[in-house]
Amino acid sequence: MAGRVLTKDLDSRLTAVEERIEELVGRISLLDEQARQFGQAQWVAEQTLAAQAAAAQASNGNGSVHEEEHSNGKIAELEASVSRLDERVEKIASTIVAARWS
Repeated sequence: MAGRVLTKDLDSRLTAVEERIEELVGRISLLDEQARQFGQAQWVAEQTLAAQAAAAQASNGNGSVHEEEHSNGKIAELEASVSRLDERVEKIASTIVAARWS
C-alpha cells in the first residue's frame, strides 16, 4: 500500500514538473518570437545605419563599423541565451522521461 502512495506522489510531482516545463517552453517560445522580432528590427536598423554610413563615407571618406559589430554581439548573446535555455529544458524533459519509465 505504501508503494502505491509513493507512486501516486511521484506521479503527481512528475505531472507538476511537466506542467512547469510546458510553461517554460511557452516562455521560451515567446522569447524566441521576441528575439526574432528584435532581430528583424536590428536588421532594419543595421540597414539604415549602413546606408547612412555609406552616405557619410561617400561625402567625406570616413565610415564606422562599430555600431554594426555591437548589434551583432547583442543578437549573438540573445541566441546563446535561447540555446542554453533550450538545452536545459531538453535535459529536464529527458530526466523526467527516464524517471517515469524507470
